[in-house]
Amino acid sequence: MKESLRESLFNIIGPAIRGRYVWDLFAGTGILAIESLSRGAAGAIAFERDRRFAIAIRKNMAALGISTEVMEVIAGDTLKIAAGRMEEMSLDDPTTPWIVYFCPPYVMWLQMTSFLFPLIQAAAYFAPAGSILVVEADKFFDMSTLPLGPWDVRPKGNMSLAFLETDDEHSLGRNASGSLTDEDLIEGPRRFAFGDAAEIDEAESDGSGADDFLDEAFDAFDGEASLGSEEDGPYDSSS
Repeated sequence: MKESLRESLFNIIGPAIRGRYVWDLFAGTGILAIESLSRGAAGAIAFERDRRFAIAIRKNMAALGISTEVMEVIAGDTLKIAAGRMEEMSLDDPTTPWIVYFCPPYVMWLQMTSFLFPLIQAAAYFAPAGSILVVEADKFFDMSTLPLGPWDVRPKGNMSLAFLETDDEHSLGRNASGSLTDEDLIEGPRRFAFGDAAEIDEAESDGSGADDFLDEAFDAFDGEASLGSEEDGPYDSSS
C-alpha cells in the first residue's frame, strides 16, 4: 500500500483500531499491522507468502520492540491457511472485534476473486460482530462486486478503499453468548470452499503476475518499517 493511501486509511479508521485484533492477510512489509499496533491494537497477525518479506517483518518487529506475543508472523499462503486460523481465533476469543486488511497485489482482484471472495466471507463469518473488513484495490476492480455488503467505498485517486462492519447477520454461527454453535462448527468451514492446495497453486502461478509483483517489491524494499501519519479521522460505516 502506497504511503499516501495508508495515511488516508488510518485517517479514516484510526480511532476504531484501539483494542481490536488486526489481521494483515497480505502483509508485504507488515506496515499495516505494525502501525495498527502503534495506534493501540490489542494484537496482530501477519500472513506473508514470500519468506523474504516474512523475515524482514520479524527483523522490523525486533527493531521496534514488538514481541512475538503481540504480533504473530506466519510465512505461508493466506489463501490456504487464514480461514482455519480465523476459526481457531473465533473459538479462543469470540468477543474481541477484529480489523481485517485485504490488500493483495491488485492483479489478484482481477484473476483470483474465486479465492479472495470466499476468504472475505470467511472473515465476516468468524469475526465477532462489530469487526471491520478493509479492502484495497485499484480502479480496474469493480468494488460493487464484493460479497456481503453494502460496503463503504472511498475512492482515492486511481485506488479505492472499501469498509464493511460485520454484524450478527454476517456471523451466522454465533449464539447469544458470542460462541460458535456445535452445528456451525461442523458446517462453517464447508461454507468456504477454496479448492485444494493444488488449485490455489495453479491459480497463483497461471499468469497472475503476483510473484513478479513480489520480486519487484522486494527489490525496492529497504527493509525499514516507517510509521505513517498520526493524524486520526473517524470511521463511520453509515456514511
